[in-house]
Amino acid sequence: MKVILALILASFGIRVSSFAADRPPNIILINCDDLGYGDLGCYGANDIRTPHLDRMARKGTRCTDFSVTSALCTPSRAALMTGKSPGRVGLATGVLRPDAQNGLAGDEVTLAEVVKPRDYVTGCIGKWHLGEG
Repeated sequence: MKVILALILASFGIRVSSFAADRPPNIILINCDDLGYGDLGCYGANDIRTPHLDRMARKGTRCTDFSVTSALCTPSRAALMTGKSPGRVGLATGVLRPDAQNGLAGDEVTLAEVVKPRDYVTGCIGKWHLGEG
């Protein structure tokens, strides 16, 4: 999991050695369903106004080449949160609804759990779609 964290941080231009600094860098990871490359002003959209996201892009790291493991939200989120293929965590197909009886196993280590000991405060806002496993 440490290797996965290093790769994620490197993709945002953050060196793992920066953890040794007095204060770790802020990381805001936005995962959007159905957001196209040209839907934000920072990527050239003229018909949709996104001033706050554009400002974040100017002041931070803007990714221009990124892929997900699945076009469906549950497998994609499972991979992002665990660093594993969705099939390895049992969430390779379909979308978990709010009343799902299965989900991401409680013993799976998530990205939030990896960065928390490094003085990060974590939170998830919006849809989880990983069940109540």
